[in-house]
Amino acid sequence: MFLGLKSRVADWWERNERRLSSFALFTGFIVDNLTLTRITLNSVSVALFSYLLVAGFCIIVLNFLENTPERQGFKAKIHAFTLIILQFTFGALFSGFLVFYSRGASIGASWPFLLILFFILIGNEFLRTRYIRIGFQMIIFFIALFSYSIFFMPIMTKKVGAGVFLLSGAASLLLIYLFLRLIGLVSPERFSKSKPFVLGGMIAVFGLMNFLYFKNLIPPLPLTLKEAAVFHDLKKLPSGEYLVTAEAKKWHEKFRLREIVRVSAPCEPLYFWSAVFAPTDLEIDVTHVWLKFSEAKGQWLETFRTTFPIKGGRVGGFRGFSLKERVTPGLWRVDVKTPRGQVIGRMSFRALEKEAQVDFVEEIK
Repeated sequence: MFLGLKSRVADWWERNERRLSSFALFTGFIVDNLTLTRITLNSVSVALFSYLLVAGFCIIVLNFLENTPERQGFKAKIHAFTLIILQFTFGALFSGFLVFYSRGASIGASWPFLLILFFILIGNEFLRTRYIRIGFQMIIFFIALFSYSIFFMPIMTKKVGAGVFLLSGAASLLLIYLFLRLIGLVSPERFSKSKPFVLGGMIAVFGLMNFLYFKNLIPPLPLTLKEAAVFHDLKKLPSGEYLVTAEAKKWHEKFRLREIVRVSAPCEPLYFWSAVFAPTDLEIDVTHVWLKFSEAKGQWLETFRTTFPIKGGRVGGFRGFSLKERVTPGLWRVDVKTPRGQVIGRMSFRALEKEAQVDFVEEIK
């Protein structure tokens, strides 16, 4: 009876494996999206590092078994199970990366890097057979290792910038080198045959990551824009909180993709308020760059910028503001940037000329 039940379960799993895998991917992504923003950076680091360790262990086991002349019975089951675990682990890793990087990114500024993570995540569902190939394993593992280092190194050094990114790259190269040496010991023949492809893939990935970073296409994690808003008036209270004045909005207006702000003709000063999260003890300057879209030139034109220092540690983010003296009707955007020009976040709004009485509300930030 037990053997019959076991056989039926195995048959059911084989028939529904693809659907269950896709369901697990979708569920895992939703869970990551809800949970990774509610836990500390240290907890995220530990979780992602644990996934990296499991993936590395699975790669070692797979290459050891592939190096075994006969793989039948128990060994065959271990091989199949390890392959499934590796796929799910990579899925969890890149799901976490996509959620975390997209939370700390402006889609308009970082879409190429986010698109790469998305395609790796989706491709993970359809490329299981390729995980047997050592070259494919190493390239995906190196991308995961590099992506983790970019996020983790600023937390360790309490700094953000090109030097820290280069340090992340150096650490990734060192770790993948040591890992490749280990794979070479576990499966020397397979590694020797794949070595040119593996090294070529490593160079391509390393070059691509550096290109994306120095083109400001990788989000400046762990910095994230927690809040952003445009106000008609703003005062800093002795308590350190802010008293802001904004237009009263109906409930459905809160779901607009672009904020609407009404200004007096011909122009009116407006405040842009932001809250940027950074890890404890990390100090860095951030810049508010005000741009207006020129209909005549068909491009965004910078009209004003101001820079101020922030210090990490506040859960809701370090709060700061900038004042634009003359805001005329039209399409506006404010970018929140690092000293290197990486976009932490941005907000766009359309300024309309007041045609009727506007109701205002005050609130504490």
